[in-house]
Amino acid sequence: MLNINFFNLKRIFWKIKKIGGESLKMKKILLIIYGFYVIYLPNFLAISPLLRVSIVSTFLLLVNILVLNRKLREYMKFVKIIPVFCIYFSLIIYIGIIAALNGLPIFENIQEEFSFIIYALNILALLIYHRKVYGSEKEIGQFLILIGLIQTAIIFLMLLIPSFKDFAVLIYSNGDELDYGLQSILGFRIYGIGSSYTVMLPLLQGIFAVLSLFFYDKYEENKYIVYSLILIFSSVFNARTPVFIYIVILIAYLVKWSVNRWNLGKTSALILLFLSALTAGRIISKTNADSFKWITSGFEDLSNFLFKKEITGNFNALAGSQVFFPEKWTILFGIGSTVAGKKGDALVGQGSDIGYINHWFKGGLIYVVILYITHIRYIFKGINNRFLSVGLILYLLIANYKGEIMVSNMILLIVYLLVFENRVNQKYNLKINY
Repeated sequence: MLNINFFNLKRIFWKIKKIGGESLKMKKILLIIYGFYVIYLPNFLAISPLLRVSIVSTFLLLVNILVLNRKLREYMKFVKIIPVFCIYFSLIIYIGIIAALNGLPIFENIQEEFSFIIYALNILALLIYHRKVYGSEKEIGQFLILIGLIQTAIIFLMLLIPSFKDFAVLIYSNGDELDYGLQSILGFRIYGIGSSYTVMLPLLQGIFAVLSLFFYDKYEENKYIVYSLILIFSSVFNARTPVFIYIVILIAYLVKWSVNRWNLGKTSALILLFLSALTAGRIISKTNADSFKWITSGFEDLSNFLFKKEITGNFNALAGSQVFFPEKWTILFGIGSTVAGKKGDALVGQGSDIGYINHWFKGGLIYVVILYITHIRYIFKGINNRFLSVGLILYLLIANYKGEIMVSNMILLIVYLLVFENRVNQKYNLKINY
């Protein structure tokens, strides 16, 4: 019976593939739907337990293996991802042993490492599907910007139509009643369709905004400056951190342009960017006073931290109460678990959202060094444009302070996707895009 069901499942998906093949427009629509899901990973648990991210992602991986089969294995070799997977399997064994020695559940503490492998293969499949639809004429980075702009449109619709935002709240709450602390942020945050509304979704919008800056630098088309502004603007309704990182990278681009080839076009575009940001801020202050107050308070906290050496607001947690370190032998080996939220309270008496702290507690310096060097080396060797590779690594390292980015977060996987495209192009002797 199992073999019959498996055969029927394969036959169904080949029919879907055939239907999609009948129309280029249908292929593009299916590509956008698939791309949007595997990038933003919306958790529809409130609709059905079967729509949990882990279940849907695993299901999509099985579908990709059935549909792509040999092509997926071929691309895995091209992009040189197999050594990274081997390192991850080693870390899974390592964390499992450390967790067991500390009397902690094993599977619960190795899920993120397994998720990286699943997400990476689904993202690699996205590249394969993208090339089937567009060939090599359209870069995957341009497709990512399109996906980000679709998310932006959804965010703006939720701002204009408050009842539409109820769907985002449903996803965010998983259908459960939120506690008072989480309810208090609904008035000025939680917009869009995704998961991890205060970390991953806004940071994705931010990295797409940075990617738009790269395309502006590459092609000198003003539309990319507009895209960049819209994308970073959309991020502030869920988190302020992407804006701070974006400013750092934008300053780096300004220095690069002033040294290399400053011209009137770039000057005009940046003036437009600045004026548009001021106008956008004015609009927010009139239409959503709570969001505007929350956004400006973040800049006040940053200013106090940098220039007055005062720790206020959110910095009080990120530079104060959430900063603590392992002790004794756990400095080297960790405890086999992260210490975020209530889990941290139960294990070590306090919790932290900071990625570095969580990874250090999970596997000690051994885990952190192996994990971070693996990713930095893969990205640095896989992206030829040194300015872009350093900028993306900087984005990841700063974002990792806000949350756990450097294990399986989609922010990390988006950068991997750019490396994937570069290495596939290199294999086929095509233009290197990044």
